[in-house]
Amino acid sequence: METSNKKAWGIVLILFGVIFFLKTVGLFGEGCELYNIKNFPVYAGLVFLATRNFKVGALLCGIGALLRLDQIIELTKDMSQFIWPLLLVLAGALLFFSKNNKNEDD
Repeated sequence: METSNKKAWGIVLILFGVIFFLKTVGLFGEGCELYNIKNFPVYAGLVFLATRNFKVGALLCGIGALLRLDQIIELTKDMSQFIWPLLLVLAGALLFFSKNNKNEDD
């Protein structure tokens, strides 16, 4: 196992241990989303992304997103009317601010 993987797994275990301890002590309320098991792959994925292990981090964040898919769909349902205008603004900004590799005679 690579050193960065050992460090990432160590951080993940420490993080999960601290969250579990705080839950056991009673610091989290009944409806606290921090301790929800669906969030753990996202937490681990963020740790792996921070330690530059992008493949494992992206995989874990993807699994976490799949576990939260029902909430993501509910959130984006309200925002769907804004998607096309925002995509047009984004496309225009990318064209405007992108570097042009060709020499222009303007």
